Amino acid sequence: MALAASGTAAVQAAPSDTGQPGTTPVTYHGLTLDVPSGWPVVDLEKGPDTCVRLDRHTVYLGHPGTQQSCPSHLVADKTDALILEPITGAGGQDVSHALRLPTGAPMPHRLPVTYDHETKVAVEGAGVMVTASYGTSGTTIAAVLGSARLDAKAKPTPLPGKAGSGLAAPPVAAVTADKGYTGPGFESCTAPSSAAMKTWKASSPYGAVGIYIGGRKRGCSQPQLTADWVRRQTADGWHLLPLFVDLQAGDISPATADAQGRESADAAVAKAADLGLGPGTVIYSDMEHYDNRSYRARVIDYVSGWTSRLHERGYRSGVYAGEKSGIRDLASVADNADYASPDVLWSANWNKTADVSDASMGLPGPGYWPNGRRIHQYDGQVNDTYGGVTLAIDRDYVDIAPASDLPTPGGEDGSSRIKGDFDGDGRDDVAVLYDYGTEGGISRSALWTFAGTGGGFGSPKKVWDSNTASDSWRWSAAKLTAGDFNGDGRADLAVLYDMGRTEDGRNRTKLYEFTSNGGGFNSPVKAWDSNDDPVKSWNWSAGKVVGGDFNGDGKTDIGVLYDYGRDDDRSRTGLWSFTSTGAAFTSPKLVWDSNVASGSWSWAASKPVAGDFNGDGKADIGVLYDMGRTEDGRNRTKLYEFTSNGGGFNSPVKAWDSNDDPVKSWNWDAGKVVGGDFNGDGKSDIGVLYDYGTTDSGNRTGLWTFNSTGNGFAGPAKVWDSGNDAVKSWNWNASKPVAGDFNGDGKTDVGVLYDYGRTDSGNRTGLWTFTSTGNGFGTPLLGWDSAKDAVKSWNWRTSKVS
Repeated sequence: MALAASGTAAVQAAPSDTGQPGTTPVTYHGLTLDVPSGWPVVDLEKGPDTCVRLDRHTVYLGHPGTQQSCPSHLVADKTDALILEPITGAGGQDVSHALRLPTGAPMPHRLPVTYDHETKVAVEGAGVMVTASYGTSGTTIAAVLGSARLDAKAKPTPLPGKAGSGLAAPPVAAVTADKGYTGPGFESCTAPSSAAMKTWKASSPYGAVGIYIGGRKRGCSQPQLTADWVRRQTADGWHLLPLFVDLQAGDISPATADAQGRESADAAVAKAADLGLGPGTVIYSDMEHYDNRSYRARVIDYVSGWTSRLHERGYRSGVYAGEKSGIRDLASVADNADYASPDVLWSANWNKTADVSDASMGLPGPGYWPNGRRIHQYDGQVNDTYGGVTLAIDRDYVDIAPASDLPTPGGEDGSSRIKGDFDGDGRDDVAVLYDYGTEGGISRSALWTFAGTGGGFGSPKKVWDSNTASDSWRWSAAKLTAGDFNGDGRADLAVLYDMGRTEDGRNRTKLYEFTSNGGGFNSPVKAWDSNDDPVKSWNWSAGKVVGGDFNGDGKTDIGVLYDYGRDDDRSRTGLWSFTSTGAAFTSPKLVWDSNVASGSWSWAASKPVAGDFNGDGKADIGVLYDMGRTEDGRNRTKLYEFTSNGGGFNSPVKAWDSNDDPVKSWNWDAGKVVGGDFNGDGKSDIGVLYDYGTTDSGNRTGLWTFNSTGNGFAGPAKVWDSGNDAVKSWNWNASKPVAGDFNGDGKTDVGVLYDYGRTDSGNRTGLWTFTSTGNGFGTPLLGWDSAKDAVKSWNWRTSKVS
């Protein structure tokens, strides 16, 4: 995956007449641009096998060929380059996000900024799709686009599919590459055509293919790579290995490596989602070999941030790295709970041996990424021919278990809880859905409860086991929320469950309810099925779930913040509610839609939490919202409130803005959100467990609260800081917070399920309590420790908390 030489030589096209000083006018289909003199102009109709590269100053005319003669991989900095092709037939995953310029509209004065430094502009007046890449600055390429003019030969062509249809139900979306695969695989710089893939599937030994889905260092264009391409290859039996080519070791800042990894993960998830690769998919960060050993710490931090963020978004983490650099460094911290470890490791070691042995992987022993969590790139930059189709590839041996067998993304943050007194004794308890993996092809999950004792928690009690029920239950397919759904005074559990795709391509989701019987839970009962509902298709991966009594009838309802993706260049989000009838749930109702409000709302930037913030007896929804970076480099976050009106929700109102507060900078990524009445005044507040990263005394974490005023929220107050406490070091990455009145005094406390990593007796996990004092929180107390319990070993990573 290192930089390699170009394939076919450029075919020169004749430029237009003289343009501005220092430029040469280039005309294509009636569209003229003034391009810096000296840039080669390549006619792709005359050279269809030309490799379309974005790391060289070049103007390409026409559709990129389906069988480009590219190097097997190209990791390089993008620079100013252009592709001009007809709108009709233009391909690639970003076409649907192209900036649309209707006939008669002027060219933009500024180039639309994208994470990948690559953007598309549909010049409808000429029927031309312009793909523009740029390096550190878009100034030059913006000037080129700004010089555009049309002549009489221009033939207007609209960009297809841009008219909004106003969807009334959740859209059909993702496939997940989750079937697992063991055997030969390959990757090529640009995704082969579907015809080439079909030929190779029939005649080659390969069953897995690496695809470069994006990143700032992806040097090859991807005209074939679309959601339809992904669906076709998945349907044909290919196992897909999506690679994101972003910052390399020398680009990573030692001071912000973790944050940069998280930023890369967010960008990778957006690319994967555009291609229909849903949660559960492993996304691989391409980290090329580095010789400088001083890069070790920054790479480890970057990969930890990458992994943590992917897990929070419901995806799995993979890393491609050099056998003598990244692989060695990641293995050195594989058992260190301070770092989030990738789920799959992909080692580059061209030893010509097609296996995933410890030696070939460069790993110190069999305990590192075992049981279907390895890929070995054993040969590179070769040409293979099957069925008359030749591709330049790197060769791999792949051993990937099905998604149900791999470690499952965690990161549950407790925002789904509204009331958790499962046994009805007046004290809230903690429930954990626990993953046992797959046994004999059947996925096994169990439900455990930790009963609040007033001064801590009792030993965990297993109250349901899918094995006992002779059923298969996929932990990774479950989103858990707690509440008194039937109004009997005891909290129940609801699970939004992913059923995958139906035969006709729809997304199917079910809602299950575990009803409390006081001493445990009854077996789950199906409360809703998208198949039986007018919505028909419901994308589980697009929902963030909260529970609350939204209509004030004494029974908890369920809210889902739903992602519609982008619509006419705006992010569209909806809010749906399932209303409890006591015995069941009504069909979901769309109670708010950002499109109707004529606004853009990013689902990915939202952390929702439910609570009765104004004390009127009806639960509202708060959203901690990421505004990104300000011009002066600060992190900006807002808090919005959706107030319940009994039959739905009022439009969101800004309740707080870090820009207007003394804190000024607030890093949204560093916060895990919970809700509860922390001061006992009858109104719900919002708590945030906040990550300060690593200091001289260890990992530093803080606890902040936004106290409700009844008609808004007071500015955040820091109520605990590990740096000022006897505990000193507190690892935020090892924390899963949950809120509840654990001692029954009328004030909500905060519990944290905490990961200690591996010990001699197995995985060690603790359950800590921050007890509310009314105006703050006491020092956290360890209320349960697996090492001192009969269970001995408890795996934090396979636990979802409610």
